[in-house]
Amino acid sequence: MKCDRCGKEIPDTDLYCGRCGKAVFPEYMDEDDRWAYYKTDEELEEILKAEQEGKEAEPAKPVKITRFPKEKENVEEPVQEEVLQTEEEPEEVKTEVAEETEEAKIEAEEEADAAPELNAEPQTEYQEEGEQAVLEEISEDASQEEENVWEEDLFEDEEEEDEKPPLSPEGKKKRWKITALITLFLLLCLGIGIALGMKRMKDLNRQEKEYYEKLHKEVVHQDTPSSETEKEMDEEEKEDTSKEETPEQKSFQLVNPEEIDFSQYQKITPVSAEQNSIKESATYDYSAKSAIDGDSSTSWQENEEGTGETTGIQINLDGNHKVRYLVLYLGNWRSDQLWEYSARPKTLTIQIGDSQTKDVEFSDEKKKFCLSFDEPIDASYISMYIADSYEGSRWNDNGISEVEIYE
Repeated sequence: MKCDRCGKEIPDTDLYCGRCGKAVFPEYMDEDDRWAYYKTDEELEEILKAEQEGKEAEPAKPVKITRFPKEKENVEEPVQEEVLQTEEEPEEVKTEVAEETEEAKIEAEEEADAAPELNAEPQTEYQEEGEQAVLEEISEDASQEEENVWEEDLFEDEEEEDEKPPLSPEGKKKRWKITALITLFLLLCLGIGIALGMKRMKDLNRQEKEYYEKLHKEVVHQDTPSSETEKEMDEEEKEDTSKEETPEQKSFQLVNPEEIDFSQYQKITPVSAEQNSIKESATYDYSAKSAIDGDSSTSWQENEEGTGETTGIQINLDGNHKVRYLVLYLGNWRSDQLWEYSARPKTLTIQIGDSQTKDVEFSDEKKKFCLSFDEPIDASYISMYIADSYEGSRWNDNGISEVEIYE
């Protein structure tokens, strides 16, 4: 590498030119370090002149350049005055001097060729430490400068993004159209996909249906009996039906007792009554007899857990009678409050003699219920059992206050 000021060859390990003192890397140095060894133009001119004279005459001894920071001083090299010898020497002396001069020149040239260059001399320990510090500073400055450049580029990119001009109305309209077209295209693709999928599913369902119909026909054809077998089966069914004896069913229904003139009918007096559950009490009689004593303020009360499903009474007559009406007082009729507090039958399984049995459902009202038969039924007893109930507001004791039988 050559110095761009004086043209002298500079080794790679030097930071300054050995001739003019110019810094090799001034951009990475402080102001003081940059001008530490710098020679003025006058000094450089004298150095160049001295080098030129040294080449022509006896080579001068290399001058060692110190690279430590120092104050600039205008050091003027002493001007050597040539001393003119006024006295002439003898010719023999001149001859000897000339020969010695020639020999000195030859030796000087040999020494000059063998001597290293000025800036190639070994550096002192202090110089090496100074150069190492300068190199570290240069490396730190370079890394810091690289980081600064990176941050500046990033900041410039952010500024460019922020400085992007807003879209014009035409640009916004164009973007909206593009978005709408893309959305429409996607919806169209989705619709086509759904339509194809549904068509495929219909085809599969149709094929499956045809397959099973075909399979069913084959199975039916194999299992279908002949016409003769069908006739035999029909005849057997008819014979079995004719052999079966169905008991005579006579319908009975609830009617309004206020619309019936019971004076035209005779009230039957039961001879006894039985129950499958009874509430124990030292004050009142809650047996089934209380349901046929002609007093609606007394009642039969069951004593089971819950509302007394499957409990009931059986009323026995003095013989067969043609029963036409039944009048029922459901719940505890001793008072309106007790009727509400206690449970009431909702559905009763009523049996009239040995032939007629029916489940009858009643409304949740404190009133007389009348059960009418289309035709009188021969019966020697009547039974009624609780199948379902209305719960009381306080107790679940269920019961029947009175049963009236007419023929």
